[in-house]
Amino acid sequence: MLLTNGRKADHITRPFLAFRAEDFEQMAWRVIDTDGEEWQVQAAAERRANTKLWQLSLSFRPRNSDREPRAIWAQYPLESVSKSSLFQAADRISDEDLKEILVQHIS
Repeated sequence: MLLTNGRKADHITRPFLAFRAEDFEQMAWRVIDTDGEEWQVQAAAERRANTKLWQLSLSFRPRNSDREPRAIWAQYPLESVSKSSLFQAADRISDEDLKEILVQHIS
């Protein structure tokens, strides 16, 4: 099957499980810079057992760095009964606050 621009539609001809992780580039929620090093930040909502509140967790991954490419996870003191409200509040977190959390976890 061909798309209108003449390229083959891989997502139609290949089964979903045939895709590799490299086929997808994950877009960062935010990118911050500390000491000349770029970090990709992802926000995640987490709810513990027997609670009604969602808690904000942040994932920091070095971007184009000599560091090990694993994520650094940190809890942010933000909770909500609604996951969407949690992410709306997370959008108001300043880059400086994110940098401060990251520095605490890498030092």
